This record gives sequence, structure tokens and C-alpha cells, in this order.
Amino acid sequence: MIAITVKYLGPTNTKGTRLKAFANGNSITISKDYALSDKALALSAAQALCKKMNWPGHLIHGGTQETDVFVFLKSDYELTKIIKLAMDFIATGIEKDAYRDTLGHNTAPERIIRALEDLIK
Repeated sequence: MIAITVKYLGPTNTKGTRLKAFANGNSITISKDYALSDKALALSAAQALCKKMNWPGHLIHGGTQETDVFVFLKSDYELTKIIKLAMDFIATGIEKDAYRDTLGHNTAPERIIRALEDLIK
């Protein structure tokens, strides 16, 4: 499993708006295609990096307020495990409020991240 981060690069005096995808010390920068949505642009940048690095597999999209993130899964086995994990969370009725720590912080995202990390060990 490889995390690909896509960042928006604003225009400069000499270059237009671009998107940069990077992972594992590799990166690629593409020009913004104004005909595409922001999500489609981020996907395009992640796919360009996968093509450059010859990484066949699946991309799962996520993100934060600051950036888009894709998880690159190298095999159908990894994809199956991710889907099963998501289904287990849904089937057990996990709600984000059920994972509040003693300070009231939502710990559900941390639990999901730990579970995903366990998949690649």
C-alpha cells in the first residue's frame, strides 16, 4: 500500500496552476486542465504518478482540507482486505460518536488508520 499525496500549486509569474502528486520520494507535476473538476484533477495527477512509476493497481481517494490523498493498492488482495474492513465497520454499527476518548476527541479515524496499517504488516 502506497499513499499518494496531491497538492495544488498556485500560479506564478511564469507558470500556470499545477498539481503535484508525490509518494515514496517520487513525484510528478501536471498542468491544471480547467475542463476537469478538482477531484478529477487530483485523480489525474495520482494516475500520472502511477503511470510514471509503472505501478499497476487500484487507487482509493480520500483527503483532508489541505490536500487530496490516494491510497495505491498493489493487488486485488489488498483491495479485498480494505473492502472487508470497511464492511466490518459498517456491519457492526460503528458510529463516530462511539469512539470518543475521555477528552471528547473523535478517535475513529485513528482506529481506522491503525487497522489499515495492520493490513500491510
